[in-house]
Amino acid sequence: MKWGLTAALILMGARLTLANVVINELHYNPPTSQGDDNFYEFLELVNTGAADVALEGWTLTGVAHTFAAGTLIPAGGYLVVAKDTATIQTAYGLTGVVQWGSGNLDNGGELIRLQDAAFAVVDEVLYDDTVAWDGPLVDGGGSSLELKNPALNNNTVSSWGASSTALGTPGAQNSIYENDAFPSVSDLAHLPLQPGTADLVTVSAQVVDDQGLLAVTLSYSTGGPLVQLPMTAVGSIWSAQLGPFSEGSLVTLTVAAEDDAHQVSTSASYSFYVTDHAVTDAELLFTEVQYTDACFGGADWVELHNASGADLDLGGWIFKDNDDTHVFTIPTGTLIPAGGYLVLAENAAQITANYGISNVVGNFGFGLSSTGDAVRLFTPWGVVVDQLSYEIVAPWPGPPVGSGPSLSLLSPALDNSLGSSWAPSNTPCGTPGLTNASDIWPPVLTLAGFHSADRVRVFFNETVDATSAATLSHYSLDGLPCLGAVLVDSVTVALDFGVLSVQGQTYQLTVAGVQDLAGNASLVVTLPLAFWPEGSVVVNEILQNPLAVSDDFGEWFEVYNPNTFPVNLRNWWLEDDETDSHLISPDVDLICAPGGYLVLAMNGNPLQNGGVTPDYIFNGITLTNGADEIVLRAGLTMVDRVAYDGGPTFPDPNGASMELKSPELDNALASSWLPAYSSFGAGDLGTPGATNSVSGLAAPQMEIQVSSGLADLSWTAVPGALEYELSSAPAPDGPWTVEAVTAATTLSLPQTTPLRFYEVRARN
Repeated sequence: MKWGLTAALILMGARLTLANVVINELHYNPPTSQGDDNFYEFLELVNTGAADVALEGWTLTGVAHTFAAGTLIPAGGYLVVAKDTATIQTAYGLTGVVQWGSGNLDNGGELIRLQDAAFAVVDEVLYDDTVAWDGPLVDGGGSSLELKNPALNNNTVSSWGASSTALGTPGAQNSIYENDAFPSVSDLAHLPLQPGTADLVTVSAQVVDDQGLLAVTLSYSTGGPLVQLPMTAVGSIWSAQLGPFSEGSLVTLTVAAEDDAHQVSTSASYSFYVTDHAVTDAELLFTEVQYTDACFGGADWVELHNASGADLDLGGWIFKDNDDTHVFTIPTGTLIPAGGYLVLAENAAQITANYGISNVVGNFGFGLSSTGDAVRLFTPWGVVVDQLSYEIVAPWPGPPVGSGPSLSLLSPALDNSLGSSWAPSNTPCGTPGLTNASDIWPPVLTLAGFHSADRVRVFFNETVDATSAATLSHYSLDGLPCLGAVLVDSVTVALDFGVLSVQGQTYQLTVAGVQDLAGNASLVVTLPLAFWPEGSVVVNEILQNPLAVSDDFGEWFEVYNPNTFPVNLRNWWLEDDETDSHLISPDVDLICAPGGYLVLAMNGNPLQNGGVTPDYIFNGITLTNGADEIVLRAGLTMVDRVAYDGGPTFPDPNGASMELKSPELDNALASSWLPAYSSFGAGDLGTPGATNSVSGLAAPQMEIQVSSGLADLSWTAVPGALEYELSSAPAPDGPWTVEAVTAATTLSLPQTTPLRFYEVRARN
């Protein structure tokens, strides 16, 4: 499931109070004096509401658990969830402890999330084992981590503390409970993220208190006198508007909250910068990444290049990988000169010693994944200046994996978000802090496929020489010589072998000797190519929003083969129109029989995925609950594409698949789809791997008589039908409106327009 950026900005770090159940206590690293500390782990939930809450179908992540039927947390009561029920009940004299499904509470900190049966987030806590979180006391020191008051924001470190009672207080009021706790101020933010000199800036903060607030005040300065502004609230979000400010202003602010007991809490200092000349990714960019160093023991690093004409102060700037909890703040006073380089290192001392360079800062304290990751650079006020997501498959170069070379940008003028802009460094261990070495690597063939029945296209990872690319002897297909080669763009060559491809037949394409602009010649590569035209298979059913299980487990879609011959989906691509993609295994056949179905799913375990037995398991693809696309591509040919819209015209069922009325219909049209009627597995509606429920009944034959402003409709009864759905539309292609669902075979409707189209469907 995908989430929009706006929602992520608004909800980040805030408690989502869909129910009054709060994560109230964590015992994540019991002392070894208790024996096997894993068996003494627990977490505690408290119901702060006035009514009992049934937890059936609710889930915990961090530890894996789904609450069983009959699980209840009473009004004002507690529920303890533990690694080992018997151990906790004996140690604390408790009853009714729930044993979680699997896993442990991470001793280093992790995200614990509570979701209801509809998978809405009820509460979540991202705890840590640092000193700020009373780490020495709760991280093996004997205390549990307790919330001071359930009304506070439990994603704020100041709301927590170490229990004063040894080993915690599961099932009872916390030992550090404060009847009138200090207010909690968290999640300071500002919009626009990069304000200019004409902008008013809205500063917001989440402020909560267990009793009541008297005032929330914002204090700010641009280097002169302190200015104070009252903030106003919408729920727990307080905001104030300030500015505009002059060019180059650094606005530093704090937020203070006073409760009705005159207790005051003040946030940490927060800043944003005002400029009409913000640094862009063309001026400050990543130029080298070492994610799998085989030369010096695996210490990772990244290199930044200042391509602007001025020195830049990066003090307070933020570096992250793909994990938002992995944060490195560049030290105050760190300069990167015009045209210069700066290295951010997992271990700065080690990189300085290994390479003999001094322009290194660190330690960023987390490793970069050798199977693909992201590197991101933010201003102190949260604006992304440069980012890239590298992979280890084409078009990204694979040689850095485990072999020592760094991932090296061929030129700062290239788009560093593209894999084709990178190559392994020709210096064995990379060139951190220095200009990247010249190109000594041959061009790599990254993709090839049939562009049409009589044309092949090949793609390289870098610009190739036009004369070399047009040399016919560099290409052959099943031993046939190439009759024509045309450079389409700097990396793409169109080939003609004078033959008309046979559908489904596999050919061997050989490419060798194509040179890049540095004169490096490509190695001999032989690739199998198969030609599958549009319509070889049809996307026939889509379950994008299951209810029996979570989206992460239960999403799937089905394809149908309308042909009289089998179709092999081996080495095809699954994609959407954005960044999701998955390559179906090139090593194993995936055959769709004539008139048969294939189910492709996110999870292959029927006990977890809602009762589906899929033919293929994919990853890297999510089916958005709103609008999204499913694209099937064989080589360069788009075999099928469905772009559903989440409700305006397409069906948008919850807990039911969208089914194609007939595989012969155009599945690009919303009018060709209906919600499924029959159930499968754990109770969601759909027909994975079988004839669609909406096309399994005979079509009723309808008659219409119009008189006196009424349309009198009647239709034949269909054997096996339980009811009939009558729809109307102003035109044959919709939009269709459901007028009635009835067990009768007649109906009268007002004829509101001179021309109206009607459709009746039998439902079982």
